[in-house]
Amino acid sequence: MEITNYLYKHDELFIAELDSNELEIDDMIGQNVIYYLQVLLHRSKLLLNSFFISILQENFIALTLAIRAHFELTGALGYLLNHLQKYYKNEINYNEIICKLNCLILGKRDSSLYKPFESINILSMIDTTDKLFHRISGDKNKPFRSSYEYLSEFCHPNSYGLIFSSKVKEKRKVIFKKVPKLNQKEFNISGYILITLPMFFKLYDDIFNLIKEKENIPKVVH
Repeated sequence: MEITNYLYKHDELFIAELDSNELEIDDMIGQNVIYYLQVLLHRSKLLLNSFFISILQENFIALTLAIRAHFELTGALGYLLNHLQKYYKNEINYNEIICKLNCLILGKRDSSLYKPFESINILSMIDTTDKLFHRISGDKNKPFRSSYEYLSEFCHPNSYGLIFSSKVKEKRKVIFKKVPKLNQKEFNISGYILITLPMFFKLYDDIFNLIKEKENIPKVVH
């Protein structure tokens, strides 16, 4: 699929309204999962828009941040699918899957207002999705985790995160970039979006179909 077609894919899956009035209180799994899928879909579309804008503006920082953030969305979906599969195999119970959903949706570290659900470590999500990626693609390495780690190097103010802002023109003379300009190596980073985007929609579809089969879900209005 062409990368621009993923913009239309977001629109195809968009849900304008969820109506849970006919569901029972015990139908929390179906309600929460569909809600979570939609908020991640919305975030995914905004990140993909940012991806295209950053290329047009030749903004390398924004480009790497957008791709890396999308990896985290895909990581969250992989983590959710893994625990749903465990639940339906009776490896974890109802209270445990509800707790995971609460942590995914409501988790945070700021405890200033109330005792929060603890947010899930992002690397746990990335590693879980890496295993799913391996299972689907057959790649024996860790392409999802290693790609995320590589992108992270450019998102922090360390060597990789700083070096693209300047260049050494000659001995003891450094030129700083006033106007952003992507060179070919920097532009090649954009290709990492094609690791996370297809996986995101694969996991989205797998989760939606699984929940639709196993649970009562809210009435959907497109």
